[in-house]
Amino acid sequence: MEIGDKVYVNNWMAIYSEFYRFVNGEKELIFKWKTELPQYYSTNFFVKKKYKPKLTLKGEPYKNGEKILIYNELVYSNFEYNIVESIKHPNDNNIIYLLESTTRGMFGHGCFVQIGEKGLTTMTVKEQKKVAHLESEKRLQALAKDNLGKWKITDDFKQFPKELIKILYDREQRTQFGSGMTRAIIKHKYIAKDYTVNGNDLYMGWKQNYNGKGCDLTGKDTIQWSEMAKRFPENEFTN
Repeated sequence: MEIGDKVYVNNWMAIYSEFYRFVNGEKELIFKWKTELPQYYSTNFFVKKKYKPKLTLKGEPYKNGEKILIYNELVYSNFEYNIVESIKHPNDNNIIYLLESTTRGMFGHGCFVQIGEKGLTTMTVKEQKKVAHLESEKRLQALAKDNLGKWKITDDFKQFPKELIKILYDREQRTQFGSGMTRAIIKHKYIAKDYTVNGNDLYMGWKQNYNGKGCDLTGKDTIQWSEMAKRFPENEFTN
């Protein structure tokens, strides 16, 4: 990542919350940033407080308007940030970044954060939530982001990343075998609607394992053939 890049924080455990320390009674920066930090720069000043009226024993609000803090909304967690500086950590040589939010606070400047690279992403908060819903494994989330809203029914599905393919199990688990029917594990592959241009799931085909008994469908996403046309409106199916 480079100076000036726009990023988002996806792991707030990776931040270094303390900017200053006292050495021999003197206040100094822990990381020697060249940027001059303004007053009221930290996340503590980018929090929206939610209150409710404090009630008397009779259940009525106090006449003086006294309120009780319900919770702090961490508005800084949704901000877009610019990378202002980078520096090597003095102990382990990992890169630490100084960020300033593009959103300005009431004091005319952004929120400043110092954080390790593992806590950063180029995905917006909305994209983070979407890919986290699609792919639980963090190693796949960047790949997921690159494929959001990209695929059409006319595309070559062989080019779609195998790691992102979704599976539906056939609920009936019955298939033709010779002149009769047998039980089988039948898997239908598809591209989830978040990855498609028109917002529809796209069917990729199926494969089956003639094992004579099927499989336990507990906890698995399932479908039966009569539901395919509704689930995949851009594909064509024959009965």
